[in-house]
Amino acid sequence: MAKIGLVQRRGETPADHFAYPDAEPCYIHEHSWRQEARRFDVIIWPLPRAPWEGDEAVEKIFLMEKILKKTVYPSFDQILLYENRAFQHHQLKAFGLPVVSAFNSFDYEEAVDFLKQAAYPLYFYKDWGKKPWTYECLKSYRSARKRAESAFRLGVPGAHPGHRSKQGVFFLKAPAPERLQKRCYGIDGKILFQGHDGSFSDGNKDLMRRIFNIPGFGDFEARLCVFPKEGKIVIEAVSPFLADFSRHPVKDRDEKEEGRSIHSELMKIVAKRLFQETT
Repeated sequence: MAKIGLVQRRGETPADHFAYPDAEPCYIHEHSWRQEARRFDVIIWPLPRAPWEGDEAVEKIFLMEKILKKTVYPSFDQILLYENRAFQHHQLKAFGLPVVSAFNSFDYEEAVDFLKQAAYPLYFYKDWGKKPWTYECLKSYRSARKRAESAFRLGVPGAHPGHRSKQGVFFLKAPAPERLQKRCYGIDGKILFQGHDGSFSDGNKDLMRRIFNIPGFGDFEARLCVFPKEGKIVIEAVSPFLADFSRHPVKDRDEKEEGRSIHSELMKIVAKRLFQETT
């Protein structure tokens, strides 16, 4: 039987809703973390809540998985994509998925040239790692350049005190007003739509199934732009759908109670499957 470690800090207790009865505490945040990791076959890391926690998880999960040859959840492919909207966008585009037009650059001069020629309004990501409600709608070149200058000089202020995103910009083309926004989940190879899914053809469902083949998106949740007249969809965002074993799961304030209930039930399915796979 695999020996399972649940990452936590000393004195913490795991959340009751996803307690692993066979898991032992794994103190991976401490100086001796490599020796600690060697004690386990499988290591489960609750989702990081702050950017600096995410940086630590990416680095250590890489070493545990690639060097120490441990089974880690989330995997390196998953944690690299977690709350990393720009990288998610690049992954989807590289695999030929239809995504909302976006501009992401770490070169100031290129960004200014783009903004001079861009069609407005544009959405500016105020925090690359968060939900779409961290957009800021910019209606002119002047306001967009002001945001770009600040981003390259200081970095983009994030949701956490003292934290700033990378010194670059991420602009999204403002979606057409006639589009509908839908949420979609991909769990255990099945595509599930939140609410009425009559606007989704079999072709669109097959297109969404292609996301399963992208490293890091074994399970996923997607935010879609649907154009009913054309019968097509464009992907606005996709994130790995990861079971949360932390003490205080964060709810999406953008979701209604129905959406939260669906999300919670799907998370239990993913967590149960993970438990079965590791025991």
